[in-house]
Amino acid sequence: MTHASDPNEPDSADTTPEVRTGTGAARARSRAPIVTGVVIALVAAGALSFAALRAGPDTSAPTTGTTGAATPTASPSGPAPTSAPSTGQSDEAAAAIAAVQRREKDDPFALGRPDAKVVLVEFSDWRCPFCGLWARSTKPELQRFIDDGTLRIEYRDLPIFGEESHLAAKAGRAAGEQGRFWQFYDAVFAAAPERGHPTLDAAKLREFAQKAGVPDLEKFDADMSGTAVEEQIRRDVADAQRLGAPNSVPLFLIGEEALSGAQPTEVFVEAVERQAARAS
Repeated sequence: MTHASDPNEPDSADTTPEVRTGTGAARARSRAPIVTGVVIALVAAGALSFAALRAGPDTSAPTTGTTGAATPTASPSGPAPTSAPSTGQSDEAAAAIAAVQRREKDDPFALGRPDAKVVLVEFSDWRCPFCGLWARSTKPELQRFIDDGTLRIEYRDLPIFGEESHLAAKAGRAAGEQGRFWQFYDAVFAAAPERGHPTLDAAKLREFAQKAGVPDLEKFDADMSGTAVEEQIRRDVADAQRLGAPNSVPLFLIGEEALSGAQPTEVFVEAVERQAARAS
């Protein structure tokens, strides 16, 4: 399984957080190049490096216009040769990752303790089929790590599939304003198709809000149009830009590693365990 990018979109080394797309050379998965400044990082089966984070965001990274919607630029990438996992990690790269891990108390878009050993940051698009697959199949299997204080999951919006993706991002934020973000998350992704991008217009999003138990739907509608949720989305996109993240989803930062695409659940479990061991 790979990350999702719109097939109709054009295509979009050494301060590097370690990024894995599998747990060993035996797993040859699809990869996406991570671009920052003029440096392209290679995603291989064993490891992927975010090269030269210090170079700053590339102009091909998601940008925001007057509506705040992300501008899609990425496209799927094919298989690449396998390579051995990267083991080094610079202080600057670790600091860049730590800056994305907000650990804010009472964050409605986070699950788990602020002081958890490992933070998993999820960059996602509500219309991404692989994001839905991860939400349905892998996230529930990580709950045990949340329950025992090992893991914290923090959600980030990276809307790349057009205006409805951006509208859905605003809807998720509006649900969060009433403490129902994760219920909204579950409702939307439970109904997501395995292929293609679902229609998420205002009426459908309101329906999902109702299913999620958002108590005040009039406030939900108003918050969707407000500047507060727009600013939250811009902040998330800025996080992705600072890391030189690919304009494709899903993308996960797990401690000082990253995973690109809907990898098998075991890959995420092993990454959490590995990062928890490092933090001990």
